[in-house]
Parts: sequence; C-alpha cells; structure tokens
Amino acid sequence: MRPNDLGHARLGLIVARRVEKLAVKRNRIKRLLREQFRLYKQNLPALDMVVRLRCPVTRDDLSEMVKEAKILMVQLPPLPLCRA
Repeated sequence: MRPNDLGHARLGLIVARRVEKLAVKRNRIKRLLREQFRLYKQNLPALDMVVRLRCPVTRDDLSEMVKEAKILMVQLPPLPLCRA
C-alpha cells in the first residue's frame, strides 16, 4: 500500500496463471476481491493497494479469502502503512 494524492482508494489485482490455470476462475477471484473493495471503498483512506495472489486457490480457500478481505478492509488503519 502507498498513499496517493487522488483523495480515494484504488485497487490493483495480480492473479497469475500458476495460481489458477483457467481464466474463468482467475476472473472470478478478481471479481470477488473487487466487490469487497467496492463495498468498503468509501471508508478507506487515499491509498493505492496491490493484491498479489501467490498460492493456488481452492473453492474452500476462495470463501476464506473473501472473509479475510472483509476483515482487512474493516481493520485497515486510517493512515497509510508505508510512505514512498
């Protein structure tokens, strides 16, 4: 995460082919994460956030990932975590 001067949060997603071979499933992962971001965007500070998945995701992991994304969006501190 890095602060931005735009006044609103932005999200970048990286889901590599090694995480999920089928594009349909990679796109579903990205849609689910974007939706969580959209729901909490108005409460987030002005940050640029990049989410990069590194491990293969199973169906059970997918629901857990959505729950974790909700928790992170709610618990995100109002101040940026890193400066650059």
